[in-house]
Amino acid sequence: DKDIFTDTANVEFNINFKGVNLFYTVDGTVPDATSNKYSAPLLLTESSEIRVVAQKEGWDTSPPAEKNIIKARYQPKQINLNTPPSEKYKAEGPASLINFKRGTVEFGAGEWLGYEQKHFSATLDLGELADVSNVAVSALEATGSYIFFPKQIKVAVSKDGKKFEPVAQKDIPTTAAPAAPLKKFFKLSFEKKFARYVQVEIRSHLKNPAWHPAPGAPCWVFVDEILVD
Repeated sequence: DKDIFTDTANVEFNINFKGVNLFYTVDGTVPDATSNKYSAPLLLTESSEIRVVAQKEGWDTSPPAEKNIIKARYQPKQINLNTPPSEKYKAEGPASLINFKRGTVEFGAGEWLGYEQKHFSATLDLGELADVSNVAVSALEATGSYIFFPKQIKVAVSKDGKKFEPVAQKDIPTTAAPAAPLKKFFKLSFEKKFARYVQVEIRSHLKNPAWHPAPGAPCWVFVDEILVD
């Protein structure tokens, strides 16, 4: 029932059918009968993209169930935004990005920070120097409501909060067709760095793609958590 942990996480698969075998992966690949066979709860020590399928003789294999479980060793002491979110979608302010509470796919429920036709960046203060090597951003996509995943995410780190070193970048393709609302973690990994400040730049597509019913109209980017490991 949770998808963020700070140290370790136990993961259990439940199914009500008898005589069913469950096969799983933790690296995001699609499992099959050659994958790990489930027999007991998993103990996770690192962020994992879990996928699991059910197989029963004489039956088709189930579609994969999947869930991202993200490790966040550090909960920042403070966060500053270079641009305030929309007044309509500001949750509880910048602190909503570091409270370890994810929103639902209902973007109007009050847990998301929303930006219309804007990029933004956040600077996280861990409170002290620490070794960091992963940053994960939780974002929402709801194409019918003009909300798209970020176009690009960049990460830079600093010891003093003044001089930042770029360490990672992820480019995210524009969704190619209408899609049901979905929230997703985007993880950026990099060589371990000793830093106190983590800067995350989130770039929007700014406008709806050509296939959209309102092509070229301003679009939104919605974020609810930025996690550091």
